[in-house]
Amino acid sequence: KEVVSGEHSCTLCEIAYHRVRQTKDWKNYKKLLQKKYRCEVREPCRNQLSINEKKHIGLNYPAVLAITDDGFRTLLAGHEIGSCDGDFETFRNKLDQALSTLNISD
Repeated sequence: KEVVSGEHSCTLCEIAYHRVRQTKDWKNYKKLLQKKYRCEVREPCRNQLSINEKKHIGLNYPAVLAITDDGFRTLLAGHEIGSCDGDFETFRNKLDQALSTLNISD
């Protein structure tokens, strides 16, 4: 029902998705992050978490993860995503800040 109506109960989905597709802003930003930091950035829904992601996140979702050579890194946890109030630019700024502290760029 939420997917059809375009409404989301998940704060991360509210920012990163429009109905069932990723927003253009989020999709483009993820491509930029992958080039710049050479890591995969994932924002799995609770029912899409791999076993290893579940072990890493625990019950702290939604979450944005970086998958690096060293394993999973939580970039943003649920409370940080929630504090963005659905605003993509605030979300992006928080992610930029989190990524800058990881020492995984060129």
